[in-house]
Amino acid sequence: MGAGEMMKKELMISGLIMFFSGVFFMNAMVQIDYNLNLMEYISMSADFSERERDILESYGTLTYGGNITEPPLGKYYEDTGQYLGLVTDMIYALAIELETDIVMQPLVWDEALLALKDGTIDLCDLTPSDQREKYYAFTDRIYDLNGVALINAGLSEELSTLTDLSGMKVGVQRGDYVIESLDEQGIFPDYIYADNLTSAMQLLESGAVDVIVGDEPVIKNHLNDARNVNRYEILPDKIYESYVVLGMPKTHRELLPIINKAIFRMKKSGVLQKIQGKWLGTDTAADERRMNEKMKSAGIILTIMFGLLIYLIYAWNRNLKKLVDERTQEIRRITDELEVILANIRATIFLVDERGNIRKLKGALPSDWRAENMGRIDSNDNPALVSAMNEAGEKILGLPLYRVENQNMFDFNYLNRIYHCYVTPIDSKDPLVLIILSDETLERIQKAQIFQSDKMAAVGRLAAGIAHELRNPLGTVRNSTYILKDFEGHTDEEAVAVQSIERSVSRASEIIESLLKYSRIDDAPSKTVDLCAVLEEVMNYYKKSPDNRKVTFALNCDKGRHIYTNETAIRHIVTNLMGNGIEAMDHSGELSVALVNKDAEIEISITDTGQGIEKEYLNRIFDPFFTTKPVGKGTGLGLYIVYSQIEKIGAAIEVESQVGVGSVFKVRIPV
Repeated sequence: MGAGEMMKKELMISGLIMFFSGVFFMNAMVQIDYNLNLMEYISMSADFSERERDILESYGTLTYGGNITEPPLGKYYEDTGQYLGLVTDMIYALAIELETDIVMQPLVWDEALLALKDGTIDLCDLTPSDQREKYYAFTDRIYDLNGVALINAGLSEELSTLTDLSGMKVGVQRGDYVIESLDEQGIFPDYIYADNLTSAMQLLESGAVDVIVGDEPVIKNHLNDARNVNRYEILPDKIYESYVVLGMPKTHRELLPIINKAIFRMKKSGVLQKIQGKWLGTDTAADERRMNEKMKSAGIILTIMFGLLIYLIYAWNRNLKKLVDERTQEIRRITDELEVILANIRATIFLVDERGNIRKLKGALPSDWRAENMGRIDSNDNPALVSAMNEAGEKILGLPLYRVENQNMFDFNYLNRIYHCYVTPIDSKDPLVLIILSDETLERIQKAQIFQSDKMAAVGRLAAGIAHELRNPLGTVRNSTYILKDFEGHTDEEAVAVQSIERSVSRASEIIESLLKYSRIDDAPSKTVDLCAVLEEVMNYYKKSPDNRKVTFALNCDKGRHIYTNETAIRHIVTNLMGNGIEAMDHSGELSVALVNKDAEIEISITDTGQGIEKEYLNRIFDPFFTTKPVGKGTGLGLYIVYSQIEKIGAAIEVESQVGVGSVFKVRIPV
């Protein structure tokens, strides 16, 4: 490429970089201010379409329902007969933006949620959650909201953190999101329910409860109005740091993008910020954070622009010099490159004319070839070479070379060596044929060595699988040891723990043996096995793991279910399937195990609420070394060994899975 063309290309690339940098900058600004990308921002900035207005008109007057008697979110003023507050102002502003009437209907909070669920009302402000998403559709955020706990100051030493709330009497508004948030954190107080936080505050003042929990601005407002402010204090730990949206019935989904567009326009015009500043005060920290993010993005763009300017100056000077030198260097460069290429080619290159004479030879001849016979390449001068080629099914060098019209490639054996031959005609003044001959013997040997190395790598992966499978029994050893440390003397519980350790160590040995013998079950004889006892023992082990504290376990099994089979195999199968289910749920979800009698067989079903298995992988999950886990997280041997042991005991296994819902593994054992 010439210097002029290179300069044009660099200018074009620089222009594209500047263009995309500008787009990136604008997108970053929009993302910071509105949590939208640039395309979404352009779409949301457009006026309401005729279809959107038709949809709004079809709903007529919208109804907002909620608890708007909690200042500063809302308060009824008897002298004016009006509701005023943050939520009231936002709903009025939304009605103006939509050009639609919105009726305010005050409701007790839990009644508002029920009314929203059955469609009696159209809108209600609430904090989104996974549980609520089952019943409601959510708009974009309208303002931020935190949850806090207000306690009697005399209890500050007892209630220093949120976890201390468990078992305490706590006043709370019915249906408040704070209840769901505390449940998710594993905190379970003794709730005393009230219609609103005003009533809950009265419970706190009367001593009926020790704590009240709820929305931070409402609690702070009650604290300011309290008769003795010093009697109470707010715990420093936030129960949740979230935001508020408008919820609507699932049946109103077509309204969702229209409401979101109105909320966006309220943000863009600054209405939402002014309303929030009026009732909650200005969030200086959030404003500073957004400004810092904008300054950071601007700094990145300015750095890119400055770097591009410096580069363009450098490129201009470089290309001017290159224009002077490139013509004089072109021929020398091409010649040098060809010499380097030819010097580094290991093959022998022949240039042969139509009479078979070697016009040019590049590279050394194989040491066992007779140089005196290479003056001409035909059947008379080198019959051994031509014979070897003929045995390979090719006769190119045994024919008059002027008849070579197409490219030909073939391999042949000669004196216990493997050679690759490439023959092609060359378009030149005189008819010439190019022959490239390379010794492929060493490469073939290396390929065979690589194949052997791959097999050894498979053995290495098998060893990794052994280490993977040992984690479960070693985990049991660890947990049982913890139990022993907590007790002194020879108690029954300590004895059970020791027995658990012994069984787990034995099981580890059996796993190693089964892996090294490619899932061959040990030679121990079958015996009568209490399946319920095995399932309960394995499940209890997983329950004790601190990693599984967010997993809910359920076992449905009548006592006394016995079967004549190999207990080691059953224990291995169940342990692997339960462990895989817990990993699929990322140690948070529900694991259900059930045992059912079905005619001449017993079925064990293990169900998880994990991420599920994609359909294209269902037929491969039992293949050895197949895994969808990241590198270093799995060996792909667990289910393979499970499947092999299931076959050895004459059982069968089925898998049902749905992505995002979970999986069910059913093991059918013949009676």
